[in-house]
Amino acid sequence: MVDGKMHLPAELSIPSEEDISPTKSNQRLTHKRSRSLECTNDNAEVAFEVVSDDERTIYIRERRRLKQIRYRAKKRRLLVELDGDIAKLQGEIQDFEARRQDLSLKQTVWDVTAKYFNIFRHGSNWELLSRCFDNFDVQLQKQGKVGTNSLIATTTTRIIISYATLQYVFPHLNSDNMGGINGGQWSSLASKMLRQRIVVHSSVRFDWDSAHAQIVSIHSQSDLLTPLLHLLGNLEDVSHVFDKALITPNFRLTSRN
Repeated sequence: MVDGKMHLPAELSIPSEEDISPTKSNQRLTHKRSRSLECTNDNAEVAFEVVSDDERTIYIRERRRLKQIRYRAKKRRLLVELDGDIAKLQGEIQDFEARRQDLSLKQTVWDVTAKYFNIFRHGSNWELLSRCFDNFDVQLQKQGKVGTNSLIATTTTRIIISYATLQYVFPHLNSDNMGGINGGQWSSLASKMLRQRIVVHSSVRFDWDSAHAQIVSIHSQSDLLTPLLHLLGNLEDVSHVFDKALITPNFRLTSRN
């Protein structure tokens, strides 16, 4: 003991905390002998802890083993939870599918007919017609069964013949045959038709497959000829109006030849 402190031989020198850290222990622990871990001032007790290479190796292996056990347990728990969620979703899908099939079986031709007019009243042909005629308005009037598996729905379409109608639908009524693009003069028939309101009556037939609760065919027809006949007064003028028109007497738009 010197200056009130105990000095140990070199082989029993006190290692620092850094010396016994896991990162440096492989370099420091080379002998299977005891080393001093702590030394205090006068009258202090010296504590020793024996740490061998074999014990440290066993300790590290045990920590790794416990860590792997915890990891595998967590993985198994997540897999069990995932399987439960999948089973729950599959059950919900089956429930929704059963409800969908039940609703399909309860669906009738009356329901489908109403949906048809709600959806297809904004179809391409009707949308184009609404651009060619002012105040384009379609109304479902009535529905009636024909036989066991067919239904006929009737509609009315109210329109006003505008200047755009003459340009895009009846361009041949202008002397330039181009709807006035190159100037020209409109015929007396065009002047007679301009700003007139007419009503077009239409009907749609739905053929129904009750076994599968679905429509198998749709047939529609409209009558533009009759209101124009009432407006112009004779078939000769009506024939001239439809001769090179971009619309048919069945109220269907056609392309320019």
